[in-house]
Amino acid sequence: MKNYIKLFLVPALIALVAACDPAESEYKYETYVDNIYTVNKATVQPEFSDTSYFVENIDNFGLKTGDRARMVLHFYHDAYSGLRPSWNISQLIEVIPTRELLPIDSTLLASYTTPLDLDYYEMSDRFLYPVWVWDNRQNINVKFKGVADGADFKLMVRGVSNDCVEFDLVAKVNSTNSVVNKKLITFDLSKVGDFLTAEQKQLLAANDSLRTMVYYKYENAKGEVSEKSVVGGKFKRTF
Repeated sequence: MKNYIKLFLVPALIALVAACDPAESEYKYETYVDNIYTVNKATVQPEFSDTSYFVENIDNFGLKTGDRARMVLHFYHDAYSGLRPSWNISQLIEVIPTRELLPIDSTLLASYTTPLDLDYYEMSDRFLYPVWVWDNRQNINVKFKGVADGADFKLMVRGVSNDCVEFDLVAKVNSTNSVVNKKLITFDLSKVGDFLTAEQKQLLAANDSLRTMVYYKYENAKGEVSEKSVVGGKFKRTF
């Protein structure tokens, strides 16, 4: 059974598994690692890791520096071969775009009214917590009733309180009760200071790091819609 694990507790690399006959198992190692990676030229950096891996076949997938993608990497090492260990992309599952923040907008609040839920992000060997912040990116795995094509999501800066920057997450989806979809959406927090007033910045000035608080519309089993909130993670204050 898969275990629910918060992302920051997930090791960057699964223990290597022997992949040959018992007589040679101590010399040959092979494994597959399913994770989210950020691309820098021919290397990739796993989420919540300072380690980068050189990927030999990255040019075959059209990835460029700055891309962030869910991939399965294949690791292989033959100690007798004299060759360095190799990493290759086995499967490119999805490229995850990073979306821009928006200021609060009453028109969007009135028109983007699809209720949302949050759910664990499923990988091949584990589940990641539905919300996290890494490298100034707010990640939210949303679940919604409706078709995935054309679904649109916005994250608007609502204001501040205590050590939090508050956001409104809104969605516009072609809704239907017969279809439920999930989507990992990511927003760039690096310019959040551009959306705050001088007074709001002053209120947060004593905090080196800040929390994100995300508000969204939620529909319960009775069809009643209310507002829910979740702490999305922490990021370094840069303003």
